[in-house]
Amino acid sequence: MKRLFAVAALTLTACGSSGSGGNPDSGGVVSTAIAPPSGQQFWEGRWSPDGTKIGLHHATPGLNGADNIAVMGETGSNLTVLADAGSYLASVAWAPDGASLYFSGDDGILSVPAAGGAVTLVKRAFASLNIDLSRDGKRLTYTLNGSSSVTLLELADGGTTTLGKGEAARFSPDGTKLAYVAREAGPDGGMDERFKLYQFSDKAVTDLGLAGTYLASICWFDDAKLAVTGTNGIESVDLGGTRTKLFAASAATGCDVHPDKKRILYRVNGELGLRVLSGF
Repeated sequence: MKRLFAVAALTLTACGSSGSGGNPDSGGVVSTAIAPPSGQQFWEGRWSPDGTKIGLHHATPGLNGADNIAVMGETGSNLTVLADAGSYLASVAWAPDGASLYFSGDDGILSVPAAGGAVTLVKRAFASLNIDLSRDGKRLTYTLNGSSSVTLLELADGGTTTLGKGEAARFSPDGTKLAYVAREAGPDGGMDERFKLYQFSDKAVTDLGLAGTYLASICWFDDAKLAVTGTNGIESVDLGGTRTKLFAASAATGCDVHPDKKRILYRVNGELGLRVLSGF
């Protein structure tokens, strides 16, 4: 594991301009950028259970670059690297009590204390990504790069179940459902990305509509409503598939709803930092 170290403070910038940052006709919705220090990059981030911190994939690109798991304040302060993930596929999820983070790295699924400490191997799963943890802390989901199959891991005994093709899966707050992005044959003979909902009780799958981009992501407001990123920017979606546009952000991905339900953390493909959407 890499030695724990702190990084200089970050820069936050509110943006209401058109393009990747936002929409001038957004009706008060604001996208605020959390910019990394020079020479560094933030990938997908996740709010801590109490909403005061962000766990994230932190990278230093280049010949001698590194991919790490880090934690920082909700506005980007006190960035601290916790562990070496060793892979650009790294993803992160918080334990329900906020005391540790689970992450995917070269060795598979691992965990590390949020305050820093020894890394623990949870499951050997090479090239795993898109992890998420159920709110009761009993199940973890991930996708294996290349196979694009949603896998469930029972943390008590290490048993796994493959649910089928999909990625970017997220447990509902009550743990009864799993939302994910599926890639399947479209009516024109090509491949479509679609938002799907899996019900654990009867294994039923509901189609929530077209995502339309490989950057699509999905996360939960509560048990009855989701936030998604796709071709139409950032939207809210109810379980019947009714969608409401929140923000015209192109190339948005990696969404995560804040515990207060008033903010969405996301990344714009091609940008180095993260963004926070508010005012919707």
